[in-house]
Amino acid sequence: MVQDWTAAHWALAQSRSATVYVSPELISDPFHASFDLLLRGGPVRDFPGGGCLLYRDRPDRPLTYLAFVPRDKTTTAQVAALFPAVQSLPPILAQPDDHLEYTRQLVPAGAAAAPPAFAVDAVFGEALRLVGFDLDPAQARRGEPLPITLRWQALAAPLPELVMFVHLYPPGPESTAQQPAAQHDGAPCGQAWPTTRLQPGEIVVDPRALTIPADYADPSAILAVGVYEWPSLARLPVSGQAAQLPANRVLLGEFAVAP
Repeated sequence: MVQDWTAAHWALAQSRSATVYVSPELISDPFHASFDLLLRGGPVRDFPGGGCLLYRDRPDRPLTYLAFVPRDKTTTAQVAALFPAVQSLPPILAQPDDHLEYTRQLVPAGAAAAPPAFAVDAVFGEALRLVGFDLDPAQARRGEPLPITLRWQALAAPLPELVMFVHLYPPGPESTAQQPAAQHDGAPCGQAWPTTRLQPGEIVVDPRALTIPADYADPSAILAVGVYEWPSLARLPVSGQAAQLPANRVLLGEFAVAP
C-alpha cells in the first residue's frame, strides 16, 4: 500500500535525527511489508499500543510517534496527554478515499513528561526503576477490576526477563505477611512487552488490573509491588526512597474500597 510505504519511509528518515516509535508492532507484521523491508534491524522502535507506551522523559533527541489508527486508537491521545509540548504533524491518509491511516507526532528534545499521579522512587536490582503509578481510588470497588498503570524505567541493558507483581492486602500492620487477597503478575503490557526489549533510560507505561474479591470485607486495602526474574522466581532486591516492605516489596499506599 502506498500509505504504508510513505509511513515507513518517513519513519526511517526521522530516525536519523530523532528516536522513532511506531505503534502497534508493525515492523514484525506481515501485513505491513514496507515496515519490515525498510525498518527491520534498524533504530526505529515499535510497541504494542493499546495503552502500552514507550517514552523518554526530557529526551536528548526528539521523540517521533507514528500510530496506525485502524489498529491503535489510544496512542495519539496518550502521547498528547503525556507531553504538553507535543507537535501534531500532518497525518498520512489512505487513497483514494482520504481516510485517516497514520498520525504523526513530534516531541521536542528536552520536553518534560507529565508525572504520574503517584510518584515512586524504587530501584529493583539496580537495573529497573519504578517511577510511579496512576490509579483512580474511586474505582476500588468489591468484585470489580482495579486498573493501575505502572511506569518502569530501564537503568541498564540488557535486562533479564522480569515479571512484575501487584498485591492487594487488607489493612493492618501484619496483613502484608499473609497471602494477598488479590494479585496480578506479568511482564509489562499484558505480557506483550518483555523487559528484555527495554533500552537504558526508556520508560514503559504498563497498564494492568487486579480484581478485588466480591467478598472482600475491609473498607480499605494496601497495594504493594515487586519484581522477580523468570523462570527462577528470584525477587529483585529493592533500594531507593520508596517505602519498603519485607520480601523485597514496595508499598504503594492504602486506598478506600467501596462496596
